[in-house]
Amino acid sequence: MVTLAYLTNGEGSVIIAIVFSAIAGTVIFVRLHLRARQRDSQKAAQLNLLERVEAMTNEEFEAWRAEGRRQRETTIKQPGAERSRYRHRPS
Repeated sequence: MVTLAYLTNGEGSVIIAIVFSAIAGTVIFVRLHLRARQRDSQKAAQLNLLERVEAMTNEEFEAWRAEGRRQRETTIKQPGAERSRYRHRPS
């Protein structure tokens, strides 16, 4: 059985440093890999939206824009906790 005293000697310290470095390197590699995959999926989603907009007819595009405007106007007209702090109060 490996004891704490054994791990604190010179050889044990080298082993601990190697294991720690391997774990740290693995964590960094996995995080970078996941971040790259997430970035790629976001780009793909943006391209899909662009492709859908390009495939729309003029009438569909105008209806889509009008719906977006209606949603923005509805959001602006609704009182909310987040929006109330941005309103200007009369002086």
